[in-house]
Amino acid sequence: MIPPGDQFFMDFYMKQNARLGKLRVQELRRGIIAGTISVDSARAVVPRPDLSIRGIKERQLRQRLRGENTEGMAGGR
Repeated sequence: MIPPGDQFFMDFYMKQNARLGKLRVQELRRGIIAGTISVDSARAVVPRPDLSIRGIKERQLRQRLRGENTEGMAGGR
């Protein structure tokens, strides 16, 4: 069984793109180990670039679909 602080570290450290994100994960891990923050609280505040990138891609796809729909309606008139 892996301790919660180590599991948190493994889940989030490699997903960080920036050095500050990695430092934040290390800081939260130390807090989990010391008992000053729960794993759930740490998960709520950890930087999540993977979710940010996914959100950006979804927005771009929606914009492209709206653009195609607008072009299709304009061409049919």
